[in-house]
Amino acid sequence: LCAHCVRQWRPFDGEGETRMTPCAAVIAAAGDAGVERVVVPILEEATVAKAKSLSAAAEIFRPAVQAAETAGVDLAFEMDLPAAECGEFVRLLDSSRARLCYDSGNATAQGRDIVAEVVELLPRVAEVHIKDRRVGGASQALGQGDTKFGEFFSALIERNWQGPLVLETPVLDDPLGHAQQNLTFIQKFLS
Repeated sequence: LCAHCVRQWRPFDGEGETRMTPCAAVIAAAGDAGVERVVVPILEEATVAKAKSLSAAAEIFRPAVQAAETAGVDLAFEMDLPAAECGEFVRLLDSSRARLCYDSGNATAQGRDIVAEVVELLPRVAEVHIKDRRVGGASQALGQGDTKFGEFFSALIERNWQGPLVLETPVLDDPLGHAQQNLTFIQKFLS
């Protein structure tokens, strides 16, 4: 489950604790429904960079983490910060239920080294999003952007990544055909 509502709540624009009150209910409902993981996107308009500090940002999400612990749900925070800051944020949350979601395309768009970052963060990653973007640009069909998939998948394979790979690709005029193209594209790196 992706809690996209968090981006709309903009937790770091002031009154974060109040804005995040419904988050615990979303997590509890996810647990009741048997959902194992909730992705929490705190990027773009809801970026942690708007918080006073990483520790202040972690405090805003502490009730969500407590709800996840009670519900038996993992949280995977998708962030637009450099790897070291993402790792520190999760460390500050101090819970085995607080992990990361790494998005290859978003990091590429920001000009970051996706191989070095995923290697650094992998022990804390719960889910990997497969996306292609141009540096400084929007999402592209897989193989049409600047994401270095060969090196990225090699790093995952070398570290025996067993977690989920989620395709986050543009929806085009032939969804089933494009889904097959995307699957074929990534299989060449995984075989």
